[in-house]
Amino acid sequence: MARLAHLLLDPLAVLWLALLAMLVWQIRRKQFRWAYINGLIVLFLLLFAGMPLSKRIIATLEVPYYRGSLDDVPPADAVVVLGGFVHAHSGTEEAGGIDFNEAVDRLVAGVELLHRGKSQHLVLGGGQFGARSGPTPEAEPVARLLQRWGICEENVTIHSTGICANTHEEARRVAELMGRNQWTRVHLVTSAWHMRRALAVFRSAGVDAIPVGCDFVGYPIRESWWSAVTVLPESAQLQVLHRYLHEQVGWWYYRSRGWIAPGVSTTP
Repeated sequence: MARLAHLLLDPLAVLWLALLAMLVWQIRRKQFRWAYINGLIVLFLLLFAGMPLSKRIIATLEVPYYRGSLDDVPPADAVVVLGGFVHAHSGTEEAGGIDFNEAVDRLVAGVELLHRGKSQHLVLGGGQFGARSGPTPEAEPVARLLQRWGICEENVTIHSTGICANTHEEARRVAELMGRNQWTRVHLVTSAWHMRRALAVFRSAGVDAIPVGCDFVGYPIRESWWSAVTVLPESAQLQVLHRYLHEQVGWWYYRSRGWIAPGVSTTP
């Protein structure tokens, strides 16, 4: 009962019920043309927001980068954590001064690699943080928080890529850092559903990267198809679909800009 009440509080579920009621009304009034269009919308929301189809689709991007454990990750010169896990224009009202989002698993995975002795250098990527009139790199408040909490020990050096507009800029900045520090190989830490495109961009920029995926959304699949079906559509399922479409469109956009070299390997 509590689960049903939770679903009914989702605006998407309310919208879907309204569309379903309208569909029934249109069929009874024999407005079949409008009922056909409305029916397609109802079916789309049912498939991609009420069934685990979105998670099954995004799992195809994640499965190549599933490790299950970080024990077999080889050492590297640096741990590169891609940004995107901090809300850019908010967070100063938070106790720690940062408002993290759901992609903070990237930071957790990167710090875990350091604690396991996989590297002594942490590279933080990301965009801008703070007011538009005086933005700072996203990495700066994160680095201060890690140092304040003593999460990164004294033998760990934190680097920043500065303010980057996209993954391509992060790759270029990391390539420059590798040249200055004479690094040969790095760990690339990002969400598993983003790893294929990120890895292709970094390798196209000449960065020898070991992929370390995290923030898994659809994989591993722990439920059968029907047990994962919800009574009503959920907004969160559409967000998963949005991530998948963003990665597919982003791949072809990066290819068109020449940021992904033809035939570049995306295998671990």
